[in-house]
Amino acid sequence: MDKKIHIVRGERARCQTHAAPFERQTDKRALPRQRSVFRLARVSAEAEAGFARVMNISDGGLMLSLQLGVRPGSILNIDLSEAIRLSGEVIWFDGAKCGVRLFEPIDSAATLVRLFADSVRGTDRPLRLPCSSEATAMGDFGTLDVQIEDISLRGLKVRHEGQLKEGQRVKMLLGALPEREGVVRWCRGGRAGISMIEPFSLQDLGSTEKLGRPQG
Repeated sequence: MDKKIHIVRGERARCQTHAAPFERQTDKRALPRQRSVFRLARVSAEAEAGFARVMNISDGGLMLSLQLGVRPGSILNIDLSEAIRLSGEVIWFDGAKCGVRLFEPIDSAATLVRLFADSVRGTDRPLRLPCSSEATAMGDFGTLDVQIEDISLRGLKVRHEGQLKEGQRVKMLLGALPEREGVVRWCRGGRAGISMIEPFSLQDLGSTEKLGRPQG
């Protein structure tokens, strides 16, 4: 994984903007101009992590749509990519969205330009959630337990005991999520990469707590 970096204020790149405060009950004239982005991010708070949607971003903060159990004062690490990590404090939370004040200001326009450039070059790998939950795989080999190592919207990496083979079609049961079908794309050293035929949704992977097996 590439080293995380912080992009701080510098020469601003041009980007269309509009005012959309991430803080509530604040004089809007004192707020920096913000940019709507609607971008996927990986967010971690204490022992919980999940995917979230960045609704807007400014040099001093951002607004997230997320499922994590945060509250005002929670400290979040927000990965916009595998190379760009932001950190900040939750200022408000309404049960579905939250406003985050960054600990270090950034150049938000330059950050968005870099993210776009990385995606054009193909160097922006899909974000993955680290995970240590068990799952069930079913196929021609029967039924077996596997250990999830990480998961993205389009696939997952698992540890297994040698039953999985490249090219196999498998059905996966992960926690309380509906059954999903996938294809084993690679196998190496007791690990396998499975590409999902129907991708997971942001709702599915909003919290790693959903991936644990139900009790009882």
